[in-house]
Amino acid sequence: MIVTEEFLAAWDQTLAWLKGSDRQAWDGYEVGQLLQRVGLKYNWRLLTQTDGTGEREWREVQMAWASKLSDLGAPESLLATVRAVE
Repeated sequence: MIVTEEFLAAWDQTLAWLKGSDRQAWDGYEVGQLLQRVGLKYNWRLLTQTDGTGEREWREVQMAWASKLSDLGAPESLLATVRAVE
C-alpha cells in the first residue's frame, strides 16, 4: 500500500483509539470496513492524479472517516489528524 506519513499516522491513531475505547465490536467492524475503503481510495488518488475523480472520491471517503469517528466519540485530536491528511 502506498502511504504518506500523515496518512499512516491517522490510520495508526484510529486503530489505537479504537483498541483503547470501550466501543462495541460492531463499531470496530464498521471502522475496519471504512478503513479498507479509505486505504483503497487514498492509494487510487495517489496513482491517478490526472483527473479530478480520484481527488473527489478521496475527499468523500475522508469525510466519511472523520464523520464516523466523530459519531463514535473520537477525540478532536484524532479528527484533526484525519482531516489533515493530504
